[in-house]
Amino acid sequence: MDFVGGEGRWQRWIFVVILMCSVPDAGHNFAMSFLAPNLDHWCARPPHLNVSVEEWKAIALPPNDKHCSRYRNLNISDFHQDHFIHNFTKRETVACDSWEYDKSVYRSTVLSEWNLVCDREWLVSMSKSIFLAGYFISSTVFSFLADKYGRRLLITVCNIIAVVSASICIFSTSFLMFAICRFFIAVGVTATDNTAFVLSEYGITI
Repeated sequence: MDFVGGEGRWQRWIFVVILMCSVPDAGHNFAMSFLAPNLDHWCARPPHLNVSVEEWKAIALPPNDKHCSRYRNLNISDFHQDHFIHNFTKRETVACDSWEYDKSVYRSTVLSEWNLVCDREWLVSMSKSIFLAGYFISSTVFSFLADKYGRRLLITVCNIIAVVSASICIFSTSFLMFAICRFFIAVGVTATDNTAFVLSEYGITI
């Protein structure tokens, strides 16, 4: 540092710019905690049954599986006759074909958007794996590209990739589209973060 005149405004400015490149990386890393939280869900009420959520949960959902199944052949009379409650444990259950979600905290999530619950819950883990695959590929490939074409150019290009992918991700119409966008977000932010870190090391510790 003494060779270049010590630490000054330029070095601090470079540090702030590089830090700004790293902030989106952290945000996207933790995004799935809010996009796919541990959300309470239950079988959706049929349109012809005008009952409250509390009544539906108490009468229509089996106590050992309140999230993925319900009792078969329910009608409105079942919710007004107490003796039916004792017979529900002997009734046949069926898998849910649609769900309702607790929206007291999150109004919209990828879980509620594409029903990623019960037998589709594994898709959430897959989306996380796809995101990490983007991390791995980006860290492996773009390190060589940075040496060949320059780090500042790569930071610019990868920032564009991340911003465009994140913007498209907002308007995803399917889980596949969402997962692909998340992959390219990971590619963009990882390459930007890693390259910016190396550039800051070279730029400050000459």
